[in-house]
Amino acid sequence: MIDELLKLDGNLRVLAPDLRGHGNSSMPGPSETNGFSIASFTDDILDFMFQKGITEVDLVGHSFGSIIAQNSPLAGG
Repeated sequence: MIDELLKLDGNLRVLAPDLRGHGNSSMPGPSETNGFSIASFTDDILDFMFQKGITEVDLVGHSFGSIIAQNSPLAGG
């Protein structure tokens, strides 16, 4: 997906963080009662953006990531 986006616009800055418990990301700790909720995943992405100083995005998600993107407060519409 990233390669296809970059073919359309080579000037894009594409960031693709792993969701918690996916890829190389850690699992939620035992004290987190709802570590895999849509809200938790959305909060992770918003926190990632805050830590990186990102204030504007074109948010894209694939598969489960699209559900998170649609439920984000950044989603338009």
